[in-house]
Amino acid sequence: MSDATDPHVSLLALEEWTLTAEGQRFVSSLLESLSLLDPDEVYGFLDRLRTLEVERHERDQLEALRRDVAAAMRRAPLLMAAVDVTEAAEQTAWLLLKRNVDFIFLASFSRDTSALVDRIHLEGFDVLDAARKDGPVIVAGFHVGPNEVGIGTLAVSGYPLTLVSSFPPDRPSPSYLPMLGSATSGMDMEVVSSADPRVLLQCVRALRRERVLMIFPEFAFEGARRYYKVSFMGADVGVPTSIGDLAHRTGARIVVCHVRATGHGRYGCFVGPVVELSPEGPQGTTQRLFRAAERLILDRNPGEWELWPFYSRMLDLGQDPATQ
Repeated sequence: MSDATDPHVSLLALEEWTLTAEGQRFVSSLLESLSLLDPDEVYGFLDRLRTLEVERHERDQLEALRRDVAAAMRRAPLLMAAVDVTEAAEQTAWLLLKRNVDFIFLASFSRDTSALVDRIHLEGFDVLDAARKDGPVIVAGFHVGPNEVGIGTLAVSGYPLTLVSSFPPDRPSPSYLPMLGSATSGMDMEVVSSADPRVLLQCVRALRRERVLMIFPEFAFEGARRYYKVSFMGADVGVPTSIGDLAHRTGARIVVCHVRATGHGRYGCFVGPVVELSPEGPQGTTQRLFRAAERLILDRNPGEWELWPFYSRMLDLGQDPATQ
């Protein structure tokens, strides 16, 4: 996280602090201490601390992110026509460097979620309920805003949730998540790894058990790295086949879900629209899904899509002869 010449390790870098048992005890104590404070004070402290850390220790990383994100955005014709790329790239760069602020804030109050109830606005959950009455449902959780809010909200709301994670099979969640076990003890939530060779089978079984399956469509399953060519942001890109193939194999409806930060430590979790299966097959459905994502990103706030650094890779995949 730090510049190569700077030994500083951010207090907010949970992924580094929790590599040891001693570090995990420290983080657990930190979260417990933060939970004693007013939520507004906690968020303000974390946000200010991270800002100062970046300005003092990670300016080179900030500049590199601004440059790389802006370069990717300039390859997206629809975005170029809609926003000031310099401003949008600045927002995305800071979002990425402050990513753990929201996670630590939410984790601090996860053992007693009553402190968060009034801070998360829910919208469109009736859409999810209606879709579930018609059969299996896949929630497409695009990386817009602090997406862990969407995961937690679905679980806390009582949905039987199966989450496909990008972590390896022997470590399907970050090392710091087990410390939050008491927060999820009353929830019906399971995590499967996208790198597990059995991930497609696990997903099918979850849908057959009438569980809500949550997938982040931008990333491929490791065991099935195939891509469809679709139009996204005004250019042809390659996107994973996994969600479209699963939907057609199981008859599942796809429901889009995204999160917005509406203020310091305040969020909106939005469900919808429903993406219907295309008569053109899985590729047509995948195109419909990424059209919905395109509208979502452009209509909301383009700088909140945290995968802009990955967009150039998507463009390269779109030109790959192996992409269908």
